[in-house]
Amino acid sequence: MRKNNSATLDDVAKLAKVSRATVSRVINTPEKVSPEICERTLAAIAKLRYTPNFSARALTTGTPLTIGLVFFEDIRTLFANPFWGEILNPVYENLAKRNLSCNLIAHGSFAKNENIDELYGQFIAQGRADGYIFFGRYPEEIEKRFGLAHLPIVIFGKPYSNNSEFSFVDTDNITGASSAVAYLASRGRKRIATITGPVDGGAGFDRFLGYKNGLVEVGMKFDPSLVAYGEWTRESGIEAMKKLLKDNKDIDGIFIASDLMAVGALEVLADHKIKVPKDIAIVANDNSELAVMSSPTLTSVKQPCEEIGSELVVAVLKAIEGVSHQARILGTEIIERESA
Repeated sequence: MRKNNSATLDDVAKLAKVSRATVSRVINTPEKVSPEICERTLAAIAKLRYTPNFSARALTTGTPLTIGLVFFEDIRTLFANPFWGEILNPVYENLAKRNLSCNLIAHGSFAKNENIDELYGQFIAQGRADGYIFFGRYPEEIEKRFGLAHLPIVIFGKPYSNNSEFSFVDTDNITGASSAVAYLASRGRKRIATITGPVDGGAGFDRFLGYKNGLVEVGMKFDPSLVAYGEWTRESGIEAMKKLLKDNKDIDGIFIASDLMAVGALEVLADHKIKVPKDIAIVANDNSELAVMSSPTLTSVKQPCEEIGSELVVAVLKAIEGVSHQARILGTEIIERESA
């Protein structure tokens, strides 16, 4: 069961040296409170890890539960990568089926601002959501802050900490990546490189680990010169592909950790008159719309987006009820197209 936060509205009022009614106004209508008092109250909320009970409010007023979809990047990143649409659309559909409302919160500022406590206080006070689903890369410090508050939170992807209270839904990125390597090897590829995502955690780390596991499984040795590190963007795919071509002349296969990076890599290969898949075969990851739109079309590791969306909504509703430590790891499959 999820622990209750011991801090109360009265505790916040006492620390901030304001009335209980003022704390309530800061939470519900901050525009009606002076900036100085609002800042002081938010600081108290953050220090005490106070969590407003929006679920109780929803039950009292009869209003539908609201789920906050928190994207820890700026809004441009959300729309630049079609994969996020593949994930978010089934989440919206599953919320709608249950007559639940949602707020899309693009909070890239968390990753860039050093004043985490202030942002945390503002988020808690102004989020007005009964539960949250986290998407994208967030600082490890955020997990600690929100974990201490015991909020009903579910993560798409694995938490940083093995002891995290957060529920999560993820795909088996390790097996997906190793199967991509095996697929390339089965087509006679002898020098298989990779373009990774960020390897400081999450899908980037797991796909890199899966790549290395896959090499072992097919009897190949790991060679650091066959690794180029990307950032999930088309631009990073371009730079990573340039590096691989500069450092290695005999690559004949590449596992690229996202479709978007693979699109950038294809541009570089076309510029160098390198034919795909004749000269270099490619297996990408995500199976987004980009995989079908690219030229050649991309063989790609498919994530079960519809099932992910459904599981995230089920998990966040359980978290609101107080059920924690729920985890689902979903399988992947390779969708064959022209690039391998």
